[in-house]
Amino acid sequence: MNKILSCIAFSLLLFTSASSQESNEKLVVGVTPSPPFSYDEGGEWTGVSVELWKELAPELGFDYELKPLSLGEAIDGLESGEVYVVAAALVTTPEREEKMNFSHSFYSSGLSVATSVEKKSTVLQFLKALISIDALWALAALGILLFIVGAIVWVAERKKNPEQFGGSTARGLGSGFWWSAVTMTTVGYGDKAPVSFAGRIVGLIWMFASIILISGFTGAIASALTVSSLSPSIESFDDLYRSRVGALEGSSSAELLKNRGIRFQTFENTASGLQAVAEGKVDGFVNDAPVLSYYVSRDFPDQLYVLEDTFEPGFYALGLSNDFGKREDLNIQLLKFMQTAEWKNILQRHMGES
Repeated sequence: MNKILSCIAFSLLLFTSASSQESNEKLVVGVTPSPPFSYDEGGEWTGVSVELWKELAPELGFDYELKPLSLGEAIDGLESGEVYVVAAALVTTPEREEKMNFSHSFYSSGLSVATSVEKKSTVLQFLKALISIDALWALAALGILLFIVGAIVWVAERKKNPEQFGGSTARGLGSGFWWSAVTMTTVGYGDKAPVSFAGRIVGLIWMFASIILISGFTGAIASALTVSSLSPSIESFDDLYRSRVGALEGSSSAELLKNRGIRFQTFENTASGLQAVAEGKVDGFVNDAPVLSYYVSRDFPDQLYVLEDTFEPGFYALGLSNDFGKREDLNIQLLKFMQTAEWKNILQRHMGES
């Protein structure tokens, strides 16, 4: 009987020791270089996820140490129990849920693509612009306007100025069209000019209207050529199937590309992946949209471009090991903190959001 009681007492002692480990030892909290969620700034780790954890840990009575890791190392550490929490740009996925736990989501966004700004031949783009549907519609509208103005002048001038606008209807309309085109382009041959009062009023109005039309038309052409000569190498998700693509090793973007059958090259961190895009080694790098925007605006503002459209919506959370014992308490504190002004300040500092 004494032996049985001794065994029970020993088992309780071990259980008590294991359950108190959280409060007696420094917990290992993994952080990865993934701004604006987690990054090293002057020797101190900060970011949305890191600051969130720093706010929650004291409320839960945790003593911890931050340990820089790659994303793959951080996820493996959670699965093995060597890492207790991961504060980074960590998106919840079914595959990860099988290996570890998550806190309540605190931010939502999606994946995007960073690609290079490709300079294309201006001559070729000009020719393509001329035969595009929009250009043809614009030319057709301009031709109709020239015809209408020319027809009005012909009606006003055909009797009082038959030498220039007389003859058959077709000839008279042709003369009016020619005059309206010459007047609009300010060529001013002088071979045809209205002499009647009504004709000159129409001519005066058309002269000033032409200045506005020509200015707008010239600006539109220049803008179209500038935009088309500087266009991203990848313009949509479908372009990834025929492009050289990079992704972060162990990331949700890598999982997505693999599931969609898109061939890709892995990189250890976001900075090296974007550098590969800038050097032309890959056409695009897929990652979390906030992370890409942060790096590109800081390091590659004139070289790279992040697609505006996002795909595969993602929900960001703290990664938790399977033996994390205060998940419910953590989520309660997290939800409470998300309603405070300090949380809005954190988003403003790192995301630029109000």
